[in-house]
Amino acid sequence: MAESYGGGHVEQSGPRRSGVGATAMGQTPSNDQLYRMILDLQKGQRRLEAELQVAHAELAAVRSASNAIQGQISAQAAGGRMMVDYGGESPPSRSAVAAPNFRIGGGGGNGRHAGYGYTEGSLAIPLGERGGVQIDALGGISQENGFAGSAVHLFTRDPEKGAIGAYASYLYGNGSYKDGGDYEQGVSQAKVGVEGQLYLDRVTLEGLAGVNWDSLDDSAGLFAEGRANWYATDNFKVNAGLRYADAFGGDRTEVVGGAEYLTQFTTGTAASIFGDVAFDVGGSDRGGSDVTAMGSLLFHFGTGNKSLIRRDREDYMPTYLGRDAGDLPRSVNVVARPGAPGAPELLGPPERRDRPARPERAERTACQDRTARRERRGRQGRRVRTDRPDRQAPERQHCTREIHRGSLP
Repeated sequence: MAESYGGGHVEQSGPRRSGVGATAMGQTPSNDQLYRMILDLQKGQRRLEAELQVAHAELAAVRSASNAIQGQISAQAAGGRMMVDYGGESPPSRSAVAAPNFRIGGGGGNGRHAGYGYTEGSLAIPLGERGGVQIDALGGISQENGFAGSAVHLFTRDPEKGAIGAYASYLYGNGSYKDGGDYEQGVSQAKVGVEGQLYLDRVTLEGLAGVNWDSLDDSAGLFAEGRANWYATDNFKVNAGLRYADAFGGDRTEVVGGAEYLTQFTTGTAASIFGDVAFDVGGSDRGGSDVTAMGSLLFHFGTGNKSLIRRDREDYMPTYLGRDAGDLPRSVNVVARPGAPGAPELLGPPERRDRPARPERAERTACQDRTARRERRGRQGRRVRTDRPDRQAPERQHCTREIHRGSLP
């Protein structure tokens, strides 16, 4: 197509414009066409605004995660503790222990022989990226006697796979305990073993096995415990398993089960309530109750906002001292009894103080009391008429004669 412009000749080639351009060049668009154009522009604007909002949200999340990771890297490089953002969920950790953390609380229950109550605490510290150490402590009272114990876990863990490590514990009760025909003041129990965990999605398999020694038997025996934990939600789990112990004069096999629920606070702390029940299925020859139960309330500090399943796999290992305290043997009350002259005193059950007096001893006591009262009144200055026969003399003579004869011991 050729056009003349300003007396010159300009050659123009190419396809003719269509649509809006053609309309603008050829003719004025109608109102209907303008309305459709406006609607198309508005739809495009809304689409762009939505995409922009999504982009802003993704950018904010990336920046938050980046800042948290940079803070953790900087703290670890400086030798300090991991920095935690309490404003939201703590970022996942690949270390055996995410950060130094501790928990403290108390509990109690119905043990094998008596009820008991205790307070406990645990401290977990990372050892590099794959190692960790945890220290447990417990103290309480049972049968009016105190007990105390401690335990150490040394382990390696991958929060996505599992954990394995060594375990050692010591428990002491300060009561008096029957040891055969003798009595022992205080009883102690020591354990050494291996513990492990396997993480399978919402299921955790855990176990502990080893050798234990107690002062009553003065010999070693085996112990083992295995459980399967299922997390119905991130903050609630139930478990079941078996428990075996050969200690304190016999063995015991139990079916065990329990549950735990955790609630989080906005300050980066949390609280959990725990319950556990055991039933003896092996016909224990140690006596005591076949059914035992315990419960506890724990407060968690140190690693920010985390669910129960993450705390179990990133922060600490299971504790066993509370269950061990419920298995302590029955204590007895003993007193020192005099032996033969020159011999040491013997320990044994106290004599019954509520035993009624023998009839002849009661008669002797009453007779002596009456005589003593009359003599005491005479010493207090009461006048005694000599011209009247002494009415009490026959009775007094009877008491004296019977005591000397031996009929009133």
